[in-house]
Amino acid sequence: MSAIKSIASQCKTPIAYPNGRLEIADYSKNKKSNFYLNYDTGMLGEPEPQDDSDDGLQHYQVVALFRPYFTVGYIFHIESTTLSGWVLINSGTTSITDDSGTSTLDLVDYSKYKKKNSASVKKAETKDKKTKAKLDAANRKKLKEKQKKRRAK
Repeated sequence: MSAIKSIASQCKTPIAYPNGRLEIADYSKNKKSNFYLNYDTGMLGEPEPQDDSDDGLQHYQVVALFRPYFTVGYIFHIESTTLSGWVLINSGTTSITDDSGTSTLDLVDYSKYKKKNSASVKKAETKDKKTKAKLDAANRKKLKEKQKKRRAK
């Protein structure tokens, strides 16, 4: 897993597990949908804050009627007393029976997710620029030494 995290870090993207498969993708670049989730459009209960997150973001769990477009990275607007605004689906599960289907969604505030990811991307880009500058300086030094040797002959 550390190798995968290293690759994701180099790609400047987070790791996710949609539909049970590993993805390295930056969902902050996804477009907002025109879907608004509330009690009239399929929300079955208030979003509940979750305490088990290790990514520094506040996660919420909400149960809603099944929608096929409820996938990891989907951005929509939620309206409830607990949570209102644009949210991103971080993970979720679906349960379909003969007569109905529900989705249990793990949501994060989209603006906070985007801000957190942009900060980590900027940090990685700064690190890349510093590393590139060091390599360029070393290459210039080698080139100058090589040119001196040629001139000395």
